Amino acid sequence: MLHPALRITPSALFWFDSVKQIIKHCENLKIISPKKYDFSSLRIIVPNTLHIQYFKKAFNKFFSFKNYISPFIGTFDNWLKLHISNFDIFFPIQNHEKLLYLYLKLQKNYLFKKNNMINKIDLLIFSKELIKLFHELNQMLLPSIYKLDKIKIRWKSALNFLSPFVYTILKDEIELIWSIWCYQIKNDESVWRFMNIKKLIVEVEMPLIWFTSIQPSPIEINFLNNYGKNCSVLPIIIDWSKIPYLYFKAWPEIQLSKTEFTITKKFISPLYINDKNIDVPSNLSICPCNNLEDIATQVSQNIINLLILGYKKIAIIELDSLVISRICSLLKRSKIFVFNTVGCKLSRTSAAAFLTNFFNVIDEPRKANKFLIFLKSPYILNDILDKNNYISIIESICRDTIIFNNLYFALKKLKNINLDLYKLIQKIVNKYKKLHIKSYSISKWNSIILKFFLELGINEALDTNESGKLVLKILSNIYKNTDLLFTFSEYRKFIELQMDMTKFISKSDDNRVTILSINDIYLLRFDAVFIVGIDIDNFPSLVKETLFFSNIFRKKLKLNTNYSLRQKQLRELTELLCCCKKVILFWQIYKNSELNFISPLIERLQLILNIYKKKLKKHRSKINLYDIKSIPILPPLPNCGELLPYKISITSYNNFIECPYKFFAQHMLNLNSINNFYNIPQKYHYGNWVHKILFLYHSHLNNVKKLISLDKRFELLNLISKKIFKEVLKICPVSLNYYISWKKSIPYYLKWSNSHEYSGWNFVSGEKKYKKTLFLFNNKKIVLYGRIDRIDKNIDDQYLILDYKTSDYNSLRKKIHNNKDYQLILYKFLLEKNIKISKYNAQYIVLNNKQIKIIDIPKNILNSVTTEKLISKIKKQIYSIATGASLPALGIESICRFCNMKGLCRKKEWLIN
Repeated sequence: MLHPALRITPSALFWFDSVKQIIKHCENLKIISPKKYDFSSLRIIVPNTLHIQYFKKAFNKFFSFKNYISPFIGTFDNWLKLHISNFDIFFPIQNHEKLLYLYLKLQKNYLFKKNNMINKIDLLIFSKELIKLFHELNQMLLPSIYKLDKIKIRWKSALNFLSPFVYTILKDEIELIWSIWCYQIKNDESVWRFMNIKKLIVEVEMPLIWFTSIQPSPIEINFLNNYGKNCSVLPIIIDWSKIPYLYFKAWPEIQLSKTEFTITKKFISPLYINDKNIDVPSNLSICPCNNLEDIATQVSQNIINLLILGYKKIAIIELDSLVISRICSLLKRSKIFVFNTVGCKLSRTSAAAFLTNFFNVIDEPRKANKFLIFLKSPYILNDILDKNNYISIIESICRDTIIFNNLYFALKKLKNINLDLYKLIQKIVNKYKKLHIKSYSISKWNSIILKFFLELGINEALDTNESGKLVLKILSNIYKNTDLLFTFSEYRKFIELQMDMTKFISKSDDNRVTILSINDIYLLRFDAVFIVGIDIDNFPSLVKETLFFSNIFRKKLKLNTNYSLRQKQLRELTELLCCCKKVILFWQIYKNSELNFISPLIERLQLILNIYKKKLKKHRSKINLYDIKSIPILPPLPNCGELLPYKISITSYNNFIECPYKFFAQHMLNLNSINNFYNIPQKYHYGNWVHKILFLYHSHLNNVKKLISLDKRFELLNLISKKIFKEVLKICPVSLNYYISWKKSIPYYLKWSNSHEYSGWNFVSGEKKYKKTLFLFNNKKIVLYGRIDRIDKNIDDQYLILDYKTSDYNSLRKKIHNNKDYQLILYKFLLEKNIKISKYNAQYIVLNNKQIKIIDIPKNILNSVTTEKLISKIKKQIYSIATGASLPALGIESICRFCNMKGLCRKKEWLIN
């Protein structure tokens, strides 16, 4: 017999009150003999495994000084497993098989062929959404599974509520969903489970006490109604009529739906109808926070304070996952472990991240940075003792400025540096470099990946932790009768979706702080609960409408709607507020620089209190600040003559003029910033290529004694340019933009070059190093050196020093006229010893797309007096460094902005002091 539901008041004593009522009920129905307390014939079913402990504690507390025989206590799923049927007749398909089946079904469907849907990755994602949708349909429609005609009638009646226009447009989709659901339901796990439930009703005859979930599913209701025909069944529900009047006044929809377990089924009013009973909840407070960091800091500080006070069970309700991530990282710094039951997906583990990195390497085999991330994983090359040193060698090569994130070019350089390491890396690369262009079946892909892991010992490393074992299990799945070929992109997405659908909860002995969703908090007891992100966007959550499953359609099919979901979450929140000693609501006042309002349900609660001139308590924890005595940061004044380099380039001298400290750090300490991987080449790369092209061009003209026509010169320069950029484009295809830019400049350069030759200047040398001794120090020569781009000579034995520039014409011209450019003057100084002629001119050739501009160095700057003064100044400066002069940070803002050493000199800090 199905008895009227036993109503228990929601409170901290819910479980103890339940035990008292159950014993009284059992005695009245003579299920147990009075004062004998033998419950061995009684079965008690609770919604969750965690509830078993709560019930047992309450039961033991009630019979603390009495002898009793305990009833069977468990969950419905555990009970079902004890009476499970064999798989000989029915073979339910698993989630990964279901995903593959739906994908294949959709791919073959005429609807997608008709619409030319060729993006198969979208089909995989859509298949995952269908699994969720079908799960909902199964829960609601399974009680009528043996009466498919009734299900079809309900389906068609629900379709009548769609507008004719919508139905006409979505007719094909509606038929597709119905046909797929009808076909897949035959082998679905939920059907197998339902068949066992039906068998359980017939086989087992035992008095049953059933603690209902917050919203009983049709399967549960069907089971209790049928089980009650053969045996005594007592449902236990929360008595929503006995909640505080404040909550009923603010949220009347809590009680609007009739419960299925009452005989009368009439609406029950709250006990309190006097407005004087409206009081501010003593256990509830709110904490508005300014931003994400503020909310994370407040929650973390509150948790620390409560743990210090001795609280042993604290729950965080996750409504905003981004804030939760920050809270976890802050608590980790305080060495507080957070047991997260919400973000428990295999896709968030280190093993899944490793597999994703490996997929990245296969997907883009040329990318050096992705290969480096793969190598740095703890799951590969563990048998090599000097792994870190090997990785640093590869990284230093890959970060070469000419490589542009190209792995194959890096391997060529690695071959000349470390042959053994090259062979090892090349062996790994050879195994996967062509996989991204091939297609195999799912089983074949799995075997290829597992074989690769086995050869490199990766599977042994993955097998050392639980998440790694799950990843290997996913890769070991066998797919029979599936010969359809998958590209690597499809296979990758298929595996990633499986990892996202697989739950993984890391084990820990520290369960003081637990993260739960609002759905999991029902009937659980905590010392304190923090609800994080209870704003207008997160609470109550809304049903995600898929395809034609609008709220009206869902209501007619008896699926979850926005209204039913809101009622469920309100009940969960109300039960929590009635039972927990301390509840704090957190939300951000501002989100993305805009006002972010608290949940309208909480606003309704505040509004009721405001009517009676009352307010919810506000709570903010004081953040414990510690005053640390700071040591004032003084400007750095390093001096170390022993570190003075004996060879000083003109570029390094320019650095000294810009900032002495920069010269000290970069050229005396040899500190250089690590260049990033360049997906797009920088402007100085373009300058290097142009220098090389023009040197080869003029060297060729100089070696050929006969005259070459203008057309042939154009062909020659184009040919050399094509050859240089062909090599560059192999390494970095995005350099094409620079190649096009240079091709536009070629006619203008040739026009200037030819007129330059007609005026009497001939090419002498290019890209040649020159050096000259400045002075002796400690019996060693201090040498100044530089590489000159080009030297020309005319009939009068005059020499012209030329330097190619791709920088801005106006800024360079301004720098020369302000006497802040020393490059060509120092080139002249270097040439005076090597070429003993005093007649020199100097020019900058500024290369632009549409014109070639020349900047002449004035005679008054290039004369011997100016040169001697400059060299005398350089000698004094270098000598003072050698003898211990300090090198302060004197760079101006325009230089400091792009300086790689500003983190060392810390100019901002000592300027503030």
